[in-house]
Amino acid sequence: MTKKSLFITIFLLIIFLASRIFFSSPGFLEKASSYILYPFLNLSSSISKPIKKIIKKKKSYAELIEDYQWLRKKYEKLLQETVKLKSLLKYAEKSTELREFKNRYNLNNAILSKILIKNITPDEHSFMLNRGSRNGVQKNMVAIYKFQLLGRVQQVFPTYCKVVLITDRHSKVAAHTNTGDSRGIVEGGNVINRCKLRYISHLKSIHNGDLVLSSGQGLIFPEGFCLGEIISVKTNDLCHNVELKPLVDFKSIEMCHLTSLSKMNLF
Repeated sequence: MTKKSLFITIFLLIIFLASRIFFSSPGFLEKASSYILYPFLNLSSSISKPIKKIIKKKKSYAELIEDYQWLRKKYEKLLQETVKLKSLLKYAEKSTELREFKNRYNLNNAILSKILIKNITPDEHSFMLNRGSRNGVQKNMVAIYKFQLLGRVQQVFPTYCKVVLITDRHSKVAAHTNTGDSRGIVEGGNVINRCKLRYISHLKSIHNGDLVLSSGQGLIFPEGFCLGEIISVKTNDLCHNVELKPLVDFKSIEMCHLTSLSKMNLF
């Protein structure tokens, strides 16, 4: 090492020692380190703030979830009560007219029933009702909605029963028209809201709009209930080919009465 280099090193060392002794401010290395560390400190601060916010939000979210679950339970409880009340109200609305009809025609011991299932297919037309043998339902009871004859009970179980509709192809009801007393048999054809009136002589006078009523012949179907309105009359050979339309829509009704001929007193 030359004398010049040695002199410069000693000079710098003296300056450094003097600065440490006589001055309290950070030295060059400290300043250099601060410049290097500042970006990291700044980045750390930028990262920590959002994390703290996320943690705070997470806590608030958990509290909101807890509050929501509590409110949901309250809502479900109130909803259950509301549905119960509405169901009772709806039942009363739907059954009012049926009850009035029951009183008007004195359907003694008629059983008010709810239609559970409607089986309307090309093979069968039937209803499943929520009344069975436990409720006094018996085979061959008839189902009635107001003035309209719906069908008869074919099968009875403890808690429900099956009613074959007048539109079913196996259904046959003795009937007559309300004008002219033309007598025949109403048969179903597995067509919704349609029946046929057969065996009416071509000599009988019948017209569109005439009502067809059950005649009461036999031991099942009562007398005086409507089977439908005549909507089409065609004459083939010696008989009229008559098509009926029931006065109620079988797809829309939800309740009916069950009764038997022996328990019925119309007038």
